[in-house]
Amino acid sequence: MTKGVCCSVLTILVAVALGACTEGKASAKEGISSAVPDTIPAKEAKGIPTDVALFFATVKVDSKCPNDTTCVYTQTFPTGATREITLIVSPHAQRSAGRATPGRAPISGFKYSANFAADPARLDLNYYVDRAGLPPSRTSSSVGLVRLASMATPVQSSDGAGIYWGEVGKKGADATIGGIIDAAKDRGVKVGPLGSIYSLASSLSDVSEALDLSRQHTKWLRELDALEKCAANPTNRLAITDPNYQTRTVAKIRAARGELTEVTGVRFLNKMTEKGADLTPVTAVMAVGLKDGFVWSEQTLGDYSENTIMREARLAVVKCGDPGNAAGNLDLVSECQAGPNDHETTHITADVSWEWQMGVKYVPHGTYKYSSIREVGNAGCTITKTADGSLEGTGYLFVFSNPEQVKQQGYGYEARFVNWPAQVTIVAAAVSSCGISTTLQQDIDWIPVMHGYLGTGGSIQGVMPGPSCKAGQPSTLKWSFSVPAAKK
Repeated sequence: MTKGVCCSVLTILVAVALGACTEGKASAKEGISSAVPDTIPAKEAKGIPTDVALFFATVKVDSKCPNDTTCVYTQTFPTGATREITLIVSPHAQRSAGRATPGRAPISGFKYSANFAADPARLDLNYYVDRAGLPPSRTSSSVGLVRLASMATPVQSSDGAGIYWGEVGKKGADATIGGIIDAAKDRGVKVGPLGSIYSLASSLSDVSEALDLSRQHTKWLRELDALEKCAANPTNRLAITDPNYQTRTVAKIRAARGELTEVTGVRFLNKMTEKGADLTPVTAVMAVGLKDGFVWSEQTLGDYSENTIMREARLAVVKCGDPGNAAGNLDLVSECQAGPNDHETTHITADVSWEWQMGVKYVPHGTYKYSSIREVGNAGCTITKTADGSLEGTGYLFVFSNPEQVKQQGYGYEARFVNWPAQVTIVAAAVSSCGISTTLQQDIDWIPVMHGYLGTGGSIQGVMPGPSCKAGQPSTLKWSFSVPAAKK
């Protein structure tokens, strides 16, 4: 709808609730708080769009207290959606042994459950408030407009009270709710049919960047986005070697995002409808009312968001990043007895720096030295070969941390070096009987794959048959190097 027309989508809805639609103020209708004109500027000061502020300023609240321990409050929104809050005080409940909730009120033993996908949506909170956190006794002379529940049988307690806060939210006009969000954001955001008022609040909670809750929620969502990216693209071998890690963890992060958004929606509803909390009755027992419930809900739900939802999401993700490089050594000794008078000893040493690469494996850096001495016959024929070169791009090292994978493979690491480029210098001690001295380009590509189990401190060492120089006469390959323990 273009500007200058009598009412926007949301204003029309508010007008229905108020009974009028004009260029200026809408006249109040029975059941609507007369404080609306004073409410809107206060909300706008927090950066909440006018349409959104007006929508919540026209919420109608009905209440009743069927007994001394219970009060029921019904909020009716301009879309027809309702939110029924039941507050029950149990003065003889025992103090909870659960964790204390940080905040002004001494609250402990908080329990949360919710189902926002159902119709009606449901939310249940249970916790214990120590006496120091309970409100002082209220009387009719001190409250004024408040319709008090019966105060005939007040209950004294030296400890505190158990609190139950239950909510039931019934759907309103889906399409209209979507239109409200579009109008409020003024960004053309299409959210589709939302149903309950909780869905509306979850979407609107990010409309006001100036509201502390919105900034807090945005910060959490950005952190969850980073955690999901890390979970979907792990770089730590602990995560990489678990075949179910990515699917399981990404699903958990997405579930956390959904729950966090729903909880934030409830907190947003509390903030946006707290104006009329003073104009509702309180329970006769300990004079607990809607206003107190809003304060306690904010404290418990804020703590639940940070120390349960976010904490569990963080713990589920194996930290991404470089697990750390390590310097090590390679010492290869190959002995070959090709015949009674034909013995060759090969020795390779390497200063290896293992670098964690691409979140998958270690790759070697450093240099190697190669020497071979072959003694043939009884004529003093000795052939010496020497070379040195770089280890860049010549192999890999995998370290498996998943116990099931280790059990299935039968080893905990696998190291391979391939195609070491070598400029080999050959010196023959007796040219007449051994050949000639020369220089040859010859890749060293005969080092077998090494595997075994990590030792103390991440050490990797072992002995295994090396390349055979003749059937039945294998050489010996020894190695010794280390990598850092996997980060957790």
